This record gives sequence, structure tokens and C-alpha cells, in this order.
Amino acid sequence: MTMLNDYLKKQELTIIAARPAMGKTSFTLRLASELCNEQKSVLYCSLEMDEDKLALRHYDNRIVVDDTPRQSVEHIRTTIQKNREKSFPVSIVIIDYLQLMNAGCKYKDRAEELYHILVDLKKLAEEEDVSVIATSHLDRKAELRENHRPRIEDLVFYDGWKDIVDNAVFLYRPEYYGIDKDDLGETKNRMEIIVAHSQKNSCRTFLYNLATPIVIQAIEMYLFLDFDGVLNTTCYAKLLRKEGIDHYDEFGAMFDPQAINNLKYIVEQTGCKIVLSSTWRNEGWIRMQELWKDRNLPGELLSMTP
Repeated sequence: MTMLNDYLKKQELTIIAARPAMGKTSFTLRLASELCNEQKSVLYCSLEMDEDKLALRHYDNRIVVDDTPRQSVEHIRTTIQKNREKSFPVSIVIIDYLQLMNAGCKYKDRAEELYHILVDLKKLAEEEDVSVIATSHLDRKAELRENHRPRIEDLVFYDGWKDIVDNAVFLYRPEYYGIDKDDLGETKNRMEIIVAHSQKNSCRTFLYNLATPIVIQAIEMYLFLDFDGVLNTTCYAKLLRKEGIDHYDEFGAMFDPQAINNLKYIVEQTGCKIVLSSTWRNEGWIRMQELWKDRNLPGELLSMTP
């Protein structure tokens, strides 16, 4: 699972989320094992399963397991500090799982409580100089989709969570839903590790073989984008003319705000990078980069077609 190393840096908070039965605990135990092989010391906070049951599935002398129920962030901080005093310098904290944590005080609803737990976990990562990884449930609406593949809106946190969480990773096993084959091929023993949000790195999907276990393939998404008729729509130009508003600026025709929102949604759902295929590319690469920044367009403008 070394492919996730770029997303598990110190002082960062990573959420690993999935629907029930996707294998969150097994995945994090295997992740903990591989991190130990890289000489990293792991504190595994199991809020759902006691240490004896965990030991049946995994054991490593570079892992400290704390199976205290309803742990708070301050409890975890104390555990890190006590282990540091015992010459066990924790570098990775894995919490299984977020919804079982104790916020330490009451909030008006569970969503607000989880938001404040996230804030405190991010502070913990920064102040104790550790990487914090917390598993989380996803909303049921993923079950209503045809392929059940999770999306970013399935994380039911308060608005603003993306400013706190450095990385959000989804786990998905199509085989569990009786899907034998899909657009990515055979599904037997396949887990999709979907990096759906990252503040510093590219969003991408890794195909993981649970039987081996190895990464089968890393997938990156690209969107070939044409501005004309896609972002600068005819209906928006008509609306501006009707209202007597100039629909051109220094770069050219103004873009439809709804079309930009649609592009933002696509980028957020797929993590795709943008390849400009519009005739606007004739203005040159530097000019298009300036446009992208000036109009605050979503996603990363990677390149242009010849």
C-alpha cells in the first residue's frame, strides 16, 4: 500500500471511508502492517474491536493497540505522549472508527459533533507531529446508485470539512454487490481505493487485489475540455445581452456560472485533470493559465492538445 504514502504525511489528517462490509478494519490493519515494515511506529485506536480479536488478525511489535471504548482526542493525545516517554515515538495514528469517538462535550447534532472532532484531530496531527488516519462510515445514498461507487457528497460532514481534512479516501468492492464485471474489468477480489479529495496531491483511483495483495493498476482521469458551447454557452450570452451586460472581457466570451459549477462537480467527483482542446488554445499556454487563474476555474489545467 505504499501508493498511499504521499497521502499519509505527518501533520495531516486522512479519512478512509466506506459503506459497511467493505473491509475498513482489515484494510487499516494491513496498512498498519506495511507502515511498520517501513520502520514507522503505529498507534492503532480500535473503538469497535478489542485487542484480543485484533490480535487474531494481526500482530506486530511496532504497533500499540488501544481498545478503550469511546476515546476522545485528548485520550489519544495522552496515549501518544505516554508512549513517547516509553521510547515508542508514535508517527502514525489510526482510529477505527470516527463515529465511535467521544467529542468531550455536547453539540446540537451529530454532524456538528463530528466536525469538531475533525478539527481536534487535525490539531492533534499538527501539534504532535503525527499522521492521523480515521475510518468513517458513508451515507446510505451510495446504496441507491446502480454501481454503488461512493462519491464525495457521501461524506456527511459539516460544510468546510475539506479545509480541515487533508485527504479523503474511499474503499469500494463491486463484487460485494454482485457485480462480476464493470467498465474497469473483472471485479473478483478487487478493491478500489479512491482518493476523492486531497489538498496537496492528485486525486486518483488504485485497483487493489485483496487476494495477492498488490496494486493492479493506478488510474488517473483526464477531461478534454472545449470552451465553446460548453462553458461559454449561447443561453448565457443571450441573457447578458438581454440585460445589457457586456459578455466579453480581456480573455474573450464570459463563461456560464452554471457550466462552471457543473465542471467543478465533475472535477470533485473524478479528480480529473483538464486538457484544453478548445480553439482558445491558440491564445497560447501562458495566456490560458492566466485565464484559468483569473476566472478561478476548478481543477488543474494540465496541458493543451496540439
